[in-house]
Amino acid sequence: MPIEVRSSTVIPENPSSSISRSSNKLPFISVIIKSYNRSNFLLETLYSVLKQSLDRRYYEVIVVKNYADSKMDQFMEQNSIIVINDNNDLVGHFIWSALNVSHGNILCFLDDDDLFEPSKLKFIFDMFTDREMLYIHNEQSFVNEKGNPINHKIKGISKSLTVALPIKKFKLGKLISCNQDFNCSSMAVRKEVLMLNSSYLSQLEASDDSYIFFQAASFAHGKMYFSSEKLTKYRVHTSETKMLIDGASNYSEYLRSVSNRARRYMAGRETMYLSLQNSTSRVVKKSCLCYFVESKVRAYIYGYKNKLDFSDWFTLLKCSCFQHTKYYLTLVFVALSTKINRQWTLKRLFENDKKRGHS
Repeated sequence: MPIEVRSSTVIPENPSSSISRSSNKLPFISVIIKSYNRSNFLLETLYSVLKQSLDRRYYEVIVVKNYADSKMDQFMEQNSIIVINDNNDLVGHFIWSALNVSHGNILCFLDDDDLFEPSKLKFIFDMFTDREMLYIHNEQSFVNEKGNPINHKIKGISKSLTVALPIKKFKLGKLISCNQDFNCSSMAVRKEVLMLNSSYLSQLEASDDSYIFFQAASFAHGKMYFSSEKLTKYRVHTSETKMLIDGASNYSEYLRSVSNRARRYMAGRETMYLSLQNSTSRVVKKSCLCYFVESKVRAYIYGYKNKLDFSDWFTLLKCSCFQHTKYYLTLVFVALSTKINRQWTLKRLFENDKKRGHS
């Protein structure tokens, strides 16, 4: 797909050379904003990036979008924001497109409906002055569609910690259980981490947050930092919880929707797993395999994938032991229930989603 880049900023002929050029410099941050099929929250998101305590000399803003909006384009041009029009619908391709025009040695991500706290980029800048730092994740506060704080909880960490690489099995499992691979808007990473397997990134259909986390975790040297500070505002949409019920309006539409979503996640996690086959980290590869097989089982449950191999069942059971969680056992039970009576199981899942959506 052709990619149109519009900006008042000069783009280097070989963007990847900024990795070697920047090795002896202070951090320079590229904030990458993905905007897919909507612009209604984008202006607020951009203001949260432009009104940072960090001097603008130390960061650039790149927006990747797939729609036309002349007023928004004018605003971005006035604020020296790089605009990429990308008609590819893969989430990884959006990031890849920005990666190839970015000047920064640090990449900081933001979804088009989330917000940065004013101190976010200064925090990222200061932390990445440590040249061994590869990845940073921060906690989130939660807001509704109007931007008002809400009481919404996702398990996280209560105390900040630094993890030295190579990562250990127990530490990786703990980080995953505390959702430290969740939400791109809470992540920042050195550019070379994503440049290493960028061809896979361009093919990524879903799970971009987990992809970024595992790429960094796979390194044999360096540091990862997990901050308990809430530097990102994560927007929770009413439409997210009601989409499958009010939007779908009936069971058959619900089934088509969740089946397609399961397919996308299966494809995305397969790409993530394949991208790390040359990694020396066995624990990271095992964790990615667990993610991939879990998505295959979900696709089977929702009717997209017709068959599971014996190895899939066996791997899922091993993942339950490897990651010390009962979740995979529950998934095995649901998949077996689907195998016995698919219609009854899917109806129960539909009813559970209805309860969650209207609670």
